Amino acid sequence: MNFRPATARILTLFVAPCLLYFLLWCLLTWPLIAHFPTHIFSDPKDGMTFAWIFWWFEHAITELHQWPLWTDLLHHPYGIPLLAHHPMPVNSLPGVLLLQFLPLNQVYNVFLILAFVLSGWSAFLLCRAVSGHYGASLVGGYLFTFSAYHFAHARGHMNLVTMQWIPIFLLAWLAFLEKPTKTRAVASVGALLLVLGSDTYFFLYCVMAGAVMVVWAAWRRRDWLYLVRPANRWPGALFILLGLATAGVYVAAMFWQNRRDPFVTSHLPRSYSLDLLAPFVYSSQWRFGELTRPIWSRYIAIVNESSVHLGLSVIVSLVLAVIWRRRLAAPALGLWLALVLFFGVLAMGPRLQVAGRLVEQIPMPYALAEIIFPPLRMGGTPIRMMGMVYLAAAVVAAVVLGHLLAGSWKRKVLGLALMALLVFEQLPATPDASRPEIPPHIRVLADLAGDEPVLDMGASVEMAIVYEDRLPESLHKMSLYYQTLHQRPISFGFVARVPRGVYEQDLALLKTVLAGDYATVRETYGFRYVLLPEAMRDLLPVPPMRPLARDSHGALYDLWDGRQ
Repeated sequence: MNFRPATARILTLFVAPCLLYFLLWCLLTWPLIAHFPTHIFSDPKDGMTFAWIFWWFEHAITELHQWPLWTDLLHHPYGIPLLAHHPMPVNSLPGVLLLQFLPLNQVYNVFLILAFVLSGWSAFLLCRAVSGHYGASLVGGYLFTFSAYHFAHARGHMNLVTMQWIPIFLLAWLAFLEKPTKTRAVASVGALLLVLGSDTYFFLYCVMAGAVMVVWAAWRRRDWLYLVRPANRWPGALFILLGLATAGVYVAAMFWQNRRDPFVTSHLPRSYSLDLLAPFVYSSQWRFGELTRPIWSRYIAIVNESSVHLGLSVIVSLVLAVIWRRRLAAPALGLWLALVLFFGVLAMGPRLQVAGRLVEQIPMPYALAEIIFPPLRMGGTPIRMMGMVYLAAAVVAAVVLGHLLAGSWKRKVLGLALMALLVFEQLPATPDASRPEIPPHIRVLADLAGDEPVLDMGASVEMAIVYEDRLPESLHKMSLYYQTLHQRPISFGFVARVPRGVYEQDLALLKTVLAGDYATVRETYGFRYVLLPEAMRDLLPVPPMRPLARDSHGALYDLWDGRQ
């Protein structure tokens, strides 16, 4: 048997692209890779919550031997479900194994780097399947994985960095629609499960994209019932049944949880919508983003979300694709242009925003989409659909660049110029890297014997919201990171979606603390220790005993200690 063709295929379609994207990541983020052993490649805020998820999965599975999608180590003593807290099992489960050999920060860094490398690789495969051009497809993968969107969320949203399975699903689904078979049905469900295991937002967007692709395939065939024809009926049924039996169970559990005890902490779509100027104006995530600060600083959405500029090169490619659509050798080109338009318009949210101004008189299709497709309401972040815009635009750009590079020398020059401009326009700003400082009083707590619960006032999201101007923004999220050291149950704790029942119990506990009733905190709630950040010392009653430890960051108290 001759293995050379297979080996060459693996080298050209997997090893070479992955190596290229890894080297480019190192170059674009230099000197970040030099800090791999000591830092976490994130900010000290949201990134700490995802570092906690890696730790919690390992702790729950290997030490507590329990189901990791529920915990009583947060919001003690009543606990909280983690179904809607972006558990990322595609990262967290293999992370359990890696944590046996590497420290937490390095495991986090491994999965962040893998997300960039594999997102570029999977987008390259999709671009190549549509364009047929190897070099142009590498550029398409570059656009997707090194986009402003990807780097902006790399500051702390590990779930939104894990984009690599979206192109795999769209590639599998495209193949299924071209020729429905049982094998392709299983492959599509498997890819969709990987997307769901990365992030529920991306799962929702893939379902929406899949629906658009079904409409496109039916229109292209001029047969709206082609998927239920005898030849396609069983593969379609298999996809639906497998999808319901796997991804459907997880999604149903989330909706059941929301119906039984509704989530009260969700995003407001108006605060997470795309400004009309954002795709066209270089964002804060661009290497030279300070030049355009007067514009992007006015957007309503925060900079981590609003950094979604496409760049002139991509916009020119989209325009050329529309003009040349009949001559470009890509029969699916219209689909990817439609996906750019579909997700781009929905990303604008319920009302048009222009340069930070809300135009109430102009409703957008997102408001109607929420009615037609209710799961959108649980997300509340339409601007995150720009990830799908980047992917579809990358495919279109690969088609256009492939056409140019295969043409006359003038077109080759134009193609190379667009490629150079694209690389320049996606140069990232300096990436975040944190080396969390562990305060001495936290180290004292970690060294104490036992596992008695801790009233951690720094973990209170309610306090962080009420005293936003007086407390460090990272305070309540760093509490999760500190828990990975002392490993004790704590009160409160940042979770993306908090059920109403848990929220109300948190408020009751907070009122008890504000009343200075530490006896009830000890006897009724069962807390032994209190962590009081120094920044909250003037905001809360201080426990009536001498601290076990105190430093410039905070103090540790033992409620069992009768010393005044």
